[in-house]
Amino acid sequence: MGSHFNVSWFWTKKDYENLERILTSFEKPMYHICSGVSAIGDIRLDRTCINEHSDRRAWLQGSCNVLGDMIHLPFKDGIAGSVVCDPPYDYNFTDNRLINELIRISKPRAKILFISPWIPKSPIIQLKEHELWLVGKKKPYYKIASTFFKANGQLGDYV
Repeated sequence: MGSHFNVSWFWTKKDYENLERILTSFEKPMYHICSGVSAIGDIRLDRTCINEHSDRRAWLQGSCNVLGDMIHLPFKDGIAGSVVCDPPYDYNFTDNRLINELIRISKPRAKILFISPWIPKSPIIQLKEHELWLVGKKKPYYKIASTFFKANGQLGDYV
């Protein structure tokens, strides 16, 4: 499911500045799902991790510390103080399994930052704010940075 990891997907300095501004109020532990080569988050999950020997430039920026599938996260329910997710651009946006997994691992009242071309919907999250970001250098495109609060229950309470 989803795209294979691509080392060329680096975040720009402006992308990091936008994230840092938002993440100052996020609780720990922070889980970064689809982390790529970002060093943001205490737990960083992606399909492929890189190491110093395969690509030193990417390794110096950061890499995941947990291998896994974004729609079958290997974490307990209600463990994340906050979640950041920047799914692959070619992810099927009508598939709710990803947002359901992010909700499942989040503690009640946790913040979820979801960076994608769409705003996900779920009965258990409340949209706090959203911004339009121009991301990328070579072929820039727009994404929506949506910040949600998780309600005081688990997804199973609502379905």
